[in-house]
Amino acid sequence: MYKAIIVDDEKKICSLILELGDWEVLGIQVAAVCHDGEEGLRSIQEHRPDLVLTDVRMPVYDGLELIKRTSELGIPAAFVIISGYKYFEYAYSAFKYGVVDYLLKPIDKEQLNEVLRKIVDMLEARRHVANTEDKLKRLNENIEQSRRKKMFEDLFSGKSFPATPEALEEAYRKRFSRPAWQVFFLRTNRNLEQEGNLLLAQKIGEAARQIFKGADKLCAEPVLGGIGGILNFDPGNEEKMKNRMEALLMDAKELAEMFGNTQVTIGLGGVVYSLAELPESARLAIASERAKVTLGANRVLEIEKASFSAMRADMILTEKRRKEFTVLLEAMNPEGIADWFSSLSQRPDRWKSPRPEEFFAIRDQLLQVLETYTQSHDYTSQFLKFQEALLEESEYFGGMEEFLKVLEQHIRLFMISLRSDLSSREKLPIRLAKSYINEHYNEPITLEEVAEKVALSPAYFSTNFKKFEKRTFTDYLTSVRMSAAKELLCTTKKTNYEIALSAGYTDDKYFCKVFKKEVGIRPGEYRKLYFKGERA
Repeated sequence: MYKAIIVDDEKKICSLILELGDWEVLGIQVAAVCHDGEEGLRSIQEHRPDLVLTDVRMPVYDGLELIKRTSELGIPAAFVIISGYKYFEYAYSAFKYGVVDYLLKPIDKEQLNEVLRKIVDMLEARRHVANTEDKLKRLNENIEQSRRKKMFEDLFSGKSFPATPEALEEAYRKRFSRPAWQVFFLRTNRNLEQEGNLLLAQKIGEAARQIFKGADKLCAEPVLGGIGGILNFDPGNEEKMKNRMEALLMDAKELAEMFGNTQVTIGLGGVVYSLAELPESARLAIASERAKVTLGANRVLEIEKASFSAMRADMILTEKRRKEFTVLLEAMNPEGIADWFSSLSQRPDRWKSPRPEEFFAIRDQLLQVLETYTQSHDYTSQFLKFQEALLEESEYFGGMEEFLKVLEQHIRLFMISLRSDLSSREKLPIRLAKSYINEHYNEPITLEEVAEKVALSPAYFSTNFKKFEKRTFTDYLTSVRMSAAKELLCTTKKTNYEIALSAGYTDDKYFCKVFKKEVGIRPGEYRKLYFKGERA
């Protein structure tokens, strides 16, 4: 529906136009009828009509003045002037102001509706053109955004990236005008690519463009759950860029707090002077941001300028602690997991700031233990879902305490879920028995001994063990002992006799016979195939 305004100081003319026009048929709504130019201008400002029919001679503002003032206001109304023969020559001069047609008095119904139809056709064509232009504009914007997103995905994922300005323009229609580049990577403790966080990502992007406006070129795009950026500037401005990055951190922290985020970290790559080096700057930006796990969040980090201790993952997650974790897992004791993580975080001062990859290695080693357990209990699909969530969320938190807290919460809740499900598949005495076996397999334990430990008769225990485990007590004990033996064969140079004792066998010949039966090859052959080097 189009809106129209009639402006004429003769009320009879206004009434006649209202009566003769096929307004409803043509899809036109008369929004106002005015009787002088000043009133007409106010109505035009209020209603912003598509069509104005105005007399030439009127009080206050005449028709020409009304047209000029409307044009100055930027209101694109189509004007039709109403004039008698006496003033037609004067009215004709109005066409230079964009008047599209005229009506001569006295008003003729056929002429009026012909003009109205002409105006409607023109407005329809104008709307079609505007819609087409708008669609083309949005299409071009989407294409440009897609190219920019593809550029950042390729750059931050380590894929092949153009090494020359010509190749860059051909691949992404992107040009950089200055000879120095630096990549940064910003993340909060939430995924900025998820729908609920897109507004925060948009606001941080706007803040970045405001801070880096002017002579220094900024290109930024959500990527890897955060915001990646490329700075392009003249050599000599490196310190200026660092200061602006600190300003961005401050603004991003304020914005993040408004959206319920508690951490913001920016990782900086090195300054490079060729496009061929840009992927390395991106790699360092990601590594710098990930270093928050040991260096802490809410900072601008440059991993190349940071110092780390020599602490290794196996010095934190020792073999003893790993076995403790396995025992808690086998016993389905999520309550004990909280205490286990608490003891893990009580590190000596020399543990301060190990390299980030050491902490991620701890996470990955615990996931390996969980994966082995869930595979043996037919929980692979549940584990994969849990692993995906843990791997993602653990990337967003900075500081060792926060990182370990995320691990503890995810693992504890996962164990609670497994325990609930296991309760219908495996009774508590069997779990306790398995936990006891895993702790004492290197001792000469018997079925009767374990049955007594879990307060069951040997016969009932044997039956239930096979029912829930789908194998006998002896088969399970042998499996645990063989796993321990294979680990020692892969990581030590102990003799078969020493390994047999460690695995619970007093006779090394019998041990070798059982090993050959269970594994398919002799211990010595297994060591030749899988020896990884002796652990320190």
